[in-house]
Amino acid sequence: MSEKNDISDWKFHDEFQGFKSALVDFFVEIGKVKWHSDKLCIIAAYIFLYEELTQKQLKELTGYALSTISANINVLLACELKKRRIVRTNKFEYYFGETLQEYLQEASEARNNEVLELYAFLSNKLVELKDLNEKGEMGAEFIHERATQLFRFAEIFKGLIESAQSIIPRKDKNGGNKR
Repeated sequence: MSEKNDISDWKFHDEFQGFKSALVDFFVEIGKVKWHSDKLCIIAAYIFLYEELTQKQLKELTGYALSTISANINVLLACELKKRRIVRTNKFEYYFGETLQEYLQEASEARNNEVLELYAFLSNKLVELKDLNEKGEMGAEFIHERATQLFRFAEIFKGLIESAQSIIPRKDKNGGNKR
């Protein structure tokens, strides 16, 4: 999408504003897992949604100052963001080399790993808490009950992750399917 494109070409129709907002919110939640700022995630989300955008277009979509956009783009350029000069201008379009599907796959794998780590942590702690409870340690029963509830929650997510991974073909780094 180049700067010469009419703004109506890259703005969502009113009917889809809710969908766009949900996707941007999803990116912000993914970013929180990796300790990124909301603004950084919102800018990245728009670039993924529209595939390529200029700083001016990002300003119009986000309402952020150009200095904020520029600073966040510099952070993203250090990661996976790429830029391409617009012919006969001194302006750039920004885009990610990987597809949205590849990015979401990586993000979901990071979240999956966190759930599996929580599951393993709680498994070990439940054994310790059971021992403390049997010894009559004060508060151990209460903490054991809460840890058991968290464990069940993690167990459900672990099962969902395993089910999804068994039916959804995943791409390996060479573009082939893996399971």
